[in-house]
Amino acid sequence: MAATIRCPACGRTYPLKSQAEGKSVRCQECTHQFRVSHIGRYQVLEELGRGAFGVVYRVHDPKMDREAAVKVLHAEVMRQAGSADTLHRFRNEAKLLAQIVHTNILPLYEADQHDGQLYLVTALIRGRRLDELIPEHGFADPRRAIDFVIPLLEALHYVHSSYGICHRDVKPANIMIGEGDCLFLMDFGLAVCQDQDASRITTGGTALGTPSYMPPEQAQGELKKIGPASDQYSAAVVLFHMLTGQLPFRKPMPAILHEIIATPAPRPSSLRKGLGADMDRIVLRALQKNPGARYADCHEFATALREWSGRYTATVTGGAVGLPDVAVATGSGRSSKLWGILLGALLTAGLLGVGAYFLFFKKPGTVATPSSAAPPSTRKKGPWQDD
Repeated sequence: MAATIRCPACGRTYPLKSQAEGKSVRCQECTHQFRVSHIGRYQVLEELGRGAFGVVYRVHDPKMDREAAVKVLHAEVMRQAGSADTLHRFRNEAKLLAQIVHTNILPLYEADQHDGQLYLVTALIRGRRLDELIPEHGFADPRRAIDFVIPLLEALHYVHSSYGICHRDVKPANIMIGEGDCLFLMDFGLAVCQDQDASRITTGGTALGTPSYMPPEQAQGELKKIGPASDQYSAAVVLFHMLTGQLPFRKPMPAILHEIIATPAPRPSSLRKGLGADMDRIVLRALQKNPGARYADCHEFATALREWSGRYTATVTGGAVGLPDVAVATGSGRSSKLWGILLGALLTAGLLGVGAYFLFFKKPGTVATPSSAAPPSTRKKGPWQDD
């Protein structure tokens, strides 16, 4: 099969001439001008973004005749990984990740090396990253946040229990939302098999990762403690962010590391009114400093959220406005009870008044007639009156 190149704009393919590599060419169909560049066999169509660990490109795979995404890892990241057999372990782990088939995990096609740099090839998802979708003050309906976090937790539980893999960098920027709000967990660049030495990806004694979403054991450099509970913690920070629009810890480096290690996380309801004590308990349990004090696994965390969401839905569909553990109308159970007492007192007083009237004022055999009533011949009868 002859090598081809594809126009990034219109998709037309042409035979690839060896001298065209690295040069700009013009599409004969749409006249779009583009530079011919390849990563391995993959033709680069456009750069999609850059991050701390690499550059992501939209590419065309001429062998499979499909578009894909290629992430080229920065040389600095691989230098920090720092051992002679890094490439061997990278490929072995990539093979393991490529076996994972899950609705909410971005499929990995291939891992290889190009011009001394490692790259990963994944499915190309058309959508937006979760960090681009979180509103400034959090999602108005907390169930929307839960609807995103539950599949995230189930995907993490799947890789934890079935493959012994920890993601280690769970954050909104590594979560893609595709068509139909389908969630995809991506970027397993820091993933570590639980039976391997986690200390191989470090910087200054502290594991690489995103500080705001980093669990205490990772922030403290206790890399042997990193496990499924670490991903659970990070997912809880993602949920906290979606519910409140804020992060539990927001100081700059390196102060944030001490904050994560030593300072208890704030209650979500302290940053957004109306979330209630039940949601506080769910989130704060997953944000415990001690990994052993968190949920047994991510599935248990997801189950707690499902139950909360069910109670919330029942509250809303039942005609009430508020969250499951928050009193309707006032946001306070005490206030709601007070209104109930007042209403009962007024009703009782009304009934007593009517009884007193019949007991003391109404004579037997007479009919009460308002003084302003019209004469019987001209007065209109109501539908409840008999002739």
